[in-house]
Amino acid sequence: LIIYFNPILGGLYPLMKKYFNFLIDIGVYSPKSERFKQSVRFTNTVAAFILFFMLLLLAVVLFQYGFKTAAKLLFIAFSIPILTFSLNKWKKPQLAKYWISYSVPITIITMSVVIKWINPSGFTGHYEFFDLRMLIIISSIIPLLIFPRTPLKPMIIGLLPSAIFLLFFDQIHYAFEVGYSDLFIDPKDGLYVSAIMFDAGYVFIVLGLLFLKKSNEELVESNDVLIDDLNAKNQIQEKLLLKKQELLAQNRSASDSLLKKQEEILVSQKQLELASELIKEQKDKLEYKNIELNSKIEERTKALKEANDELIVQNNGLLQFSNTVSHNLRAPVASLLGLVHLFEIEVEEVRKQEMLAHIKSSSVALDTVISDLNKVVDIRNQLFHLKEYINLVDEIRKVEQLLKVGLEEAGVILDIQLKVENIYFIRSYMHSILYNLISNAMKYSNSESRSYINVISHSDDNSISIEVEDNGLGVDLVKFGNDIFKMHKRFHDHVDGKGMGLYLVKQQVEAMNGTIAIESILGEGTKFIMKFPVLKEVYFQEYYNSPFATITYNANLKASVLVWSKPPDSKEYRAVLTANKDMFANYDATNWIIDVRNVGIVSEENRTWFASKVLGELIRRGCKTIVVVKFESDGKDFAYWQKMLDISNSMGVFFKIFFDYQLAVDFIEKKELTMQN
Repeated sequence: LIIYFNPILGGLYPLMKKYFNFLIDIGVYSPKSERFKQSVRFTNTVAAFILFFMLLLLAVVLFQYGFKTAAKLLFIAFSIPILTFSLNKWKKPQLAKYWISYSVPITIITMSVVIKWINPSGFTGHYEFFDLRMLIIISSIIPLLIFPRTPLKPMIIGLLPSAIFLLFFDQIHYAFEVGYSDLFIDPKDGLYVSAIMFDAGYVFIVLGLLFLKKSNEELVESNDVLIDDLNAKNQIQEKLLLKKQELLAQNRSASDSLLKKQEEILVSQKQLELASELIKEQKDKLEYKNIELNSKIEERTKALKEANDELIVQNNGLLQFSNTVSHNLRAPVASLLGLVHLFEIEVEEVRKQEMLAHIKSSSVALDTVISDLNKVVDIRNQLFHLKEYINLVDEIRKVEQLLKVGLEEAGVILDIQLKVENIYFIRSYMHSILYNLISNAMKYSNSESRSYINVISHSDDNSISIEVEDNGLGVDLVKFGNDIFKMHKRFHDHVDGKGMGLYLVKQQVEAMNGTIAIESILGEGTKFIMKFPVLKEVYFQEYYNSPFATITYNANLKASVLVWSKPPDSKEYRAVLTANKDMFANYDATNWIIDVRNVGIVSEENRTWFASKVLGELIRRGCKTIVVVKFESDGKDFAYWQKMLDISNSMGVFFKIFFDYQLAVDFIEKKELTMQN
């Protein structure tokens, strides 16, 4: 009513409201949540009320006492709200809360001690004794207002100053010799009033406000849930209303302008839907990338833990390999040296011819040893040994065809019992393993009984087992168990051999992170048991690498992936594409992803060479899909890419262009998944 009837106050009210809103919004900025903004506003509101109270108190003190000690202290105390606003503006809201929680009780106790110390006669005693304690109790409300109930630790830290100053109020004043010992005849009365009544009141107020705060926050949370529910219902109602309006609009004959407006609205909605789908797709991709990154980190951590054990195994293997090399090369080299020396001193031509025959025989033996050692080195280096998704039945049939004559002569039956038919593996390793184990079983079959060789496979959650079992001669494991997989070790003399087969098998199994074991009974048969880790995802395996480009093989997608990193010269351009062509010849690849965004300007001569010499060869070697990743140009290359499309289509190959690498990979992945289903 005063504001309504008083024009002066009525004019001041909007201005006061404007500046009050300005003060409480200091430090509130958009990216933060509503709860954070509300917390900052609470802190600023408390600071604003303290500022208003100090202004009012300063006016009273100046009017009653003039610019004395109390007024000066009040001027200093203005730093409390001002610094609070400043800390929030500097984006230090937590520090602002601690500042205002600590500074108010500290200011009260400081002013009490200073004023009573400077002017003890100006105090009547009982008023200050009670009033100042009450002010300290009131200051405890500040942290209860501005700190959230959970976590409780910040609120407790904010309450510490008021609790300490109230509990040790008398001791602090006595320390500065300005105590209130003269107010009570019996000091116990003062202790009762200060220590029991006010402390109990303090505890009661704090606990009561905490209870109210808890109830209020629970109500707020419940209210938020109700608001969310109402918003959801409102959205449903809005959708129903929109649908109803659309139906009414369809039934009404509208003017041309209204029809145009409706079309614009429908277009906007479609764009919003597309944008929403794109956002969701990008979000899914980010989540997938995070999962993939975490998986890679875990794999690398595990690899580092296993590095020491692997190094020990490698060192032991190298030591064994070194000893074997020195032992196996010594005999043929010594023989050659001796024969050459005898050849030099021999006079008779007949004897020289005999020695030449022996030299030739020793040279062949030396060449065989070196060839075997080269196979071992090749396994250890794993040069261009890429894992493919191979079919075990096909590989076994290839070995069976190679050994067909020997199996028929020995009367051996090869039986295939596979519960797992496909596996990610190096194809040449699998062929070598199966060939050596099946050929060994055939060589050492028992002629006195009907011989068989069983190839068995099965799996569990973590590994795939492949077993080769026969009922042949068997091996005495008690006598030869430690030498089974060593180089140049043989356990039967009636069959020719070099003793390299099982050694190579073990090297190739271990190169695939697998294990091999043998079970055998002399005269009854032998079983070799191999276990390999399950590989579900075999992505980019490097096949070729240069400063200009990398070629990788993705076994999951049956894809060769060529990524240009910088513009090549003509020689390197042709070398890279020739290597890519060779990869299609050596591995099971039906898809080709080529990223040409960094290839630069390719000469017309090289483009013609690619179209005539490379593209057709790739298609003849099994390429069924070509996906090109390029920049979205202004159309100057349109004719070239149209030519590539026409050539590919004429040869029955699907050709597509993308402007994003990941979209190209996703396209091939969906295509392969569709074909598998």
